[in-house]
Amino acid sequence: MRRSITIPLLVLLLPGAAWAKKTISTDTTWSAAASPVAVDEDTTVAKGATLTIQPGVKVVLAAGVSLTIEGALVARGSKDKPIIFTGKVVAGAPARWGSVAFTDSSTDATYKDLDDYVSGSILEHCTLEHGTRALKLTGASPHVSQCLFQKNSYKVTGGEKRCGAAMLITKGSAPRVVGCTFKDNTGDTISEGGAIFAEKSAPIIQDCTFSGNKSAYGGAVTTYNTYSPMVGNTFDKNNSTWDGGAVSLLSSSQAFLNNKVTNNFATADGGGVHVCVTCYPHATPFFMDNTITGNKNTLFIGAAGFGAAYLRAFAHNNVHGNTRTGSASDFSWHNEVAEGYPSWINAPKIPNNWWGTTDTKKIDDSIADGNDSAKVGKVDYLPVRTAPVTTPETRVTITTEKLNYKQAGEQMPLYLTLYNPGEAREVELMIMISYGPDGPPVAYRGKLDFPGATARGARWVLKLPKNSAYFSKLMAPSYAATAELKEGAWHAAIFDAKTRKRVGDVSSIRFQLGGKK
Repeated sequence: MRRSITIPLLVLLLPGAAWAKKTISTDTTWSAAASPVAVDEDTTVAKGATLTIQPGVKVVLAAGVSLTIEGALVARGSKDKPIIFTGKVVAGAPARWGSVAFTDSSTDATYKDLDDYVSGSILEHCTLEHGTRALKLTGASPHVSQCLFQKNSYKVTGGEKRCGAAMLITKGSAPRVVGCTFKDNTGDTISEGGAIFAEKSAPIIQDCTFSGNKSAYGGAVTTYNTYSPMVGNTFDKNNSTWDGGAVSLLSSSQAFLNNKVTNNFATADGGGVHVCVTCYPHATPFFMDNTITGNKNTLFIGAAGFGAAYLRAFAHNNVHGNTRTGSASDFSWHNEVAEGYPSWINAPKIPNNWWGTTDTKKIDDSIADGNDSAKVGKVDYLPVRTAPVTTPETRVTITTEKLNYKQAGEQMPLYLTLYNPGEAREVELMIMISYGPDGPPVAYRGKLDFPGATARGARWVLKLPKNSAYFSKLMAPSYAATAELKEGAWHAAIFDAKTRKRVGDVSSIRFQLGGKK
């Protein structure tokens, strides 16, 4: 049997500092009485052990040093007594330490009533500053709440582009990141995601504030192959040296709901938000109830507000006041007609947005699409709202990873997001699928991993907590190539459980079967 041992760590302790250990193999508490805790060598919390850090503790890490969590970390500070992870001061400046790194063996957070934390790894009211990828999640899902990430920095090497100076989220990690502040985190001149980079993972990023973050792509956040929601966040004064002043979405199909994207800057496309034009699988996100204003870019390509080539939905947003070298530049569309996609991809409908005016001439001037270049499709923005969106709606979105499936046996995952920004409510959820242009819709009766869901005929009755977000992979069928089936569509809708009246829009997404693309 392999036994865990504790190795003494030779450190120069700060006055009153606790003695950190290279391997923590039993349950251990770092107390406020022993603060600050000096960590001068890489330290691991072994599988099966829990490190508890009390409110008010300062953890001081030497240059390049990381704290790796293979077991559990319970770091619950308070608003008045936050837990601080910072660098050891050398020559009058804090050192650039490594990461608080959770591995796939670490203990995930557990919840009741959908999103109410119960147990497992948690960082709450913590400050992580002057780190290098301050929080690194590899197949790990801690709860991260009310934390401050500031002045973290990462320099990519060896052709790598992904950054995430504050937080790197990879390999199926599914943390809830709620109510956090990301301030002045930076990547270098070729990096993606100044504060957060999420790759092939499922974080729920909710009610966070991003300001002063910088990177080459996605000044604050970049996601790749990610389908989980970003909701209720504020992005202000972030900066990219190329695309996506605030956010850049790569091969991702997220629900981007009720976010405020203001005063961000990109040199090229998407001073506010950039949806990758050349990525495959294509990025096909949902944008609803967002405010995208005051963003800027300087090059002649793209838009200052929002730029994309593929979308699932763009409706009920406030999009106005974005400028390129002083001219209105709210929306740019880059889907090239020569790619041969059907009209629902090439020339999408983006109705019911508030463009700051009802004057169609002014709206046309703020949108770059097929009216400006014959190479790309035209968007249909009618009808327009006559007033701003002021109250976000309870929303459902359903999506596939791709617009087209053509290889026999190819997986076709289906994802569901529910977002309730208001008071707790009970709703009914209905999901349907249809095949072919005239195929009848059939109710989905598969698995629904929602706490307490009960069936009511072809619908589920769900209790949505106040200000809650839910995300799940419903199923992953395989594509069986047949000559008869050329297209399909999924539909999801929610209804008030008492009145049975529909709430918000129906989420309808189409996908092709077979074909060239």
